[in-house]
Amino acid sequence: MRSWVFVALLMLAACAPSAQVKVGVIGPLTGPTAFLGEFLREGVDMAAQDFNARSGLQVRLVYEDDKCIDNAAAASGLRRLHEVEQVRSIIGPFCGTPVQIAGAFSNESGAFIVSPGDNFGKMSSTMINTRYLIGKEAQLLAGHAIGQGWTDVATLTYDNAWGQRYRDEVKEYVEQHGGKIVAAETYTFGDLDIRSQLTKIKGAAPDALIVIDGTRGELFQQIQQLDLGIPLLSEWEIETAGNVAGPALEGVTYFTPTISTTAFDTAFKDRYGKEPNVIHRDSYDAAMLAFLALEACPNRSPSCMAEYIRSKKEYAGAGGALTFDETTWSFDKPFSQKVVRDAQFVVVE
Repeated sequence: MRSWVFVALLMLAACAPSAQVKVGVIGPLTGPTAFLGEFLREGVDMAAQDFNARSGLQVRLVYEDDKCIDNAAAASGLRRLHEVEQVRSIIGPFCGTPVQIAGAFSNESGAFIVSPGDNFGKMSSTMINTRYLIGKEAQLLAGHAIGQGWTDVATLTYDNAWGQRYRDEVKEYVEQHGGKIVAAETYTFGDLDIRSQLTKIKGAAPDALIVIDGTRGELFQQIQQLDLGIPLLSEWEIETAGNVAGPALEGVTYFTPTISTTAFDTAFKDRYGKEPNVIHRDSYDAAMLAFLALEACPNRSPSCMAEYIRSKKEYAGAGGALTFDETTWSFDKPFSQKVVRDAQFVVVE
């Protein structure tokens, strides 16, 4: 009799549902940068599927939309996830100003947040970023310009925290190395007609123009039409705009994190039928690290989970080994210089 009871208990244990925990995700699901939110969602969804397939802890994702440029939506979305949904971790945001809002929210509420988006450095002891500092990429762009002898530099940036940080970092580097910013123009999604800004830039006669383009290449099309006749530099997101901008990207120089091919690439292509990009990798890593932290800290303590991620050294990430850097408060990455040549994104040796 006792043996039958024991077997029955084993069967009940085997059939018992796995522990489930809600995880929030916030990013640009609609609006002018919804394509970025799609990349984020693909990376996070894949990480959740992979984690749930091998863990006794099952994560359930709850999404909120911050539209990338809607500060009120970012603030309310974070509050809803933390206070109403009572998620134990938040993945995101992606865009600059929402990331800053999330940093302040995490600092005030103690929420555990892992962002694959713009990195401004440490903003909270319980918020981690899986991307490098904005300043690192900005300095690489400015350094390339100065190294080429282009001392009179112009910038065209989006008018928010993301664009402003690029602009300020470029300005500081250029001026510290004997150059000057001869024009600093901005744009918004509310008005993507930048002909007047480009006319001012052309009148300033810069040696080169650094364009931080949050669109899918529309800015470069207008630059091509005006024919500035100067070297163009940009940031890695132009790789997501190739099909839209087309020939207007030809010759643009930029820097992007150096990627190692891993098992993630094959699995991603099998799942989505396309090559992964930087956002896919960063989002997958942010989500998987958040899930592993939840698994490692049964009490779901934000400080425990943050410490778990901070302890990672040579972690097998989607694009190669990752080691947490206390200085940048993120997983720093080496960079490669690239140029758009014949519609291909080519590494410059």
